[in-house]
Amino acid sequence: MQYVDLVGSMSDDEWRPIMQAGSVEEKITAFADLAQKRAEERDDDVEGVVRSMTHESYLLKHTTTDVLSELQDLAEAYPDEFYNGDANEHIAKRLNEMGDMDFWSDYPAAALAAGLEWAILSDLQTRQEPV
Repeated sequence: MQYVDLVGSMSDDEWRPIMQAGSVEEKITAFADLAQKRAEERDDDVEGVVRSMTHESYLLKHTTTDVLSELQDLAEAYPDEFYNGDANEHIAKRLNEMGDMDFWSDYPAAALAAGLEWAILSDLQTRQEPV
């Protein structure tokens, strides 16, 4: 994948930890950190920030091959949740909300965005739970 090239085009160094993460789990943690930071700086809802980051900003610089590969990596990192759990339900809900799409490649991109959104929000929720 072309992560190094994508970092510069994301307009800002704050994306670097996401784009250069060594694993899905590291990527989700970096996404959650950035989303929380942005929400606090902008006094905004973290869910809205996560949705914007995953459905708009992040996918703009990915090819269909990148999307398919990352979707597979995400499903492998959270197999129970993606095949018959909360992630599956979250993705199905988001795809239903989006309705019909013009191109076949829009479906895996939307599924990746929704899957990332679920994983990031789950990470943030886990951080807030008492130990």
